[in-house]
Amino acid sequence: MSDERIPDGATVWIKDTKKESAEAFVQATVGGFKEGRGYTVVAADGTERTVRAVDCAHANPDGLTAPDNCYLIHISEATILANIRLRFASNAIYTFTGSILIAVNPFQQLPIYGQDKMVPYPNKALGLAEPHAYAMAEEAYRTFLKSSGSQSLVV
Repeated sequence: MSDERIPDGATVWIKDTKKESAEAFVQATVGGFKEGRGYTVVAADGTERTVRAVDCAHANPDGLTAPDNCYLIHISEATILANIRLRFASNAIYTFTGSILIAVNPFQQLPIYGQDKMVPYPNKALGLAEPHAYAMAEEAYRTFLKSSGSQSLVV
């Protein structure tokens, strides 16, 4: 979703237009580009269609995940959702986007809370340890000590 031309053969994310689909985006392969028309792409199911350049976003390499969405090679709605989905699949329910912590409810108990899980966070700046509610609490506490001003967290 930039002005840069995406090369033929590149993997991209496009909006899923199927009404019965639960997916917002699907991966496709670029087949070509026509000025004024957009990209010709082939979806994983083999269907070919033309999409506007603004609706075609670079995909990150397969399996690439990052604890902070800002660390992704390509940043778009689709790549952020893909990163959060991949992290969630490995029970990493927290992901940073800069100083914002995104949490996805796993609807099950995970062994990610307790005194022993707090150990990596004291005296560490945000982003130096894995994303967690404890990291946000530490950041609020450190900022409170530094500024002597009130801190708040939106949950």
